[in-house]
Amino acid sequence: MPVASLRKMKRKPSSSGGLFPSSPSPALATFGTGEVAEILGIPIWRLQKFLDSPQYQLSAEGKLGQGLGSRRVFKTEGIYRIAIAKHLVQDGFAAKFVGALLQQIEDDDFYESHDPDGREVPPPGWLGLIRGKSRPLMKLFYSERPPKLGEKDSPYYVLNLDEIKREVDKRIARLKK
Repeated sequence: MPVASLRKMKRKPSSSGGLFPSSPSPALATFGTGEVAEILGIPIWRLQKFLDSPQYQLSAEGKLGQGLGSRRVFKTEGIYRIAIAKHLVQDGFAAKFVGALLQQIEDDDFYESHDPDGREVPPPGWLGLIRGKSRPLMKLFYSERPPKLGEKDSPYYVLNLDEIKREVDKRIARLKK
């Protein structure tokens, strides 16, 4: 079932286009598959299922080496996406639906930004699903204005993105000790 969005832009796979397009930027923190599985509290086979299933549309940000023995590497935003997928699957959503939702979340949605007047805008803290005419619509809500269930045009499902990010960040910090 496709998902319509209240947002106009969809996430596109990133490509650095530089000399090493499959390698992550060395300035960015990256994590291997085992570390990501530990951060998310899932077995490696489950993480690989998320990555290898084309329905989820998830992938590592890069690869170190080629062929057997190459290593997938992930940025924090990729770990957030996999954590969101994990929660959506646990809540009963199908892989194809989860993949369609994840494609609508931009990397920038995980961080503060600035409006045209230069004021700080916090990242969305909630993901909500709203009934559309022909399919569900995804809407991101800010933490200071969380969605209210049961009101007209309110979401029938919400996921607390702030909580997911906080847990991932806490586990990353623990891993780095």
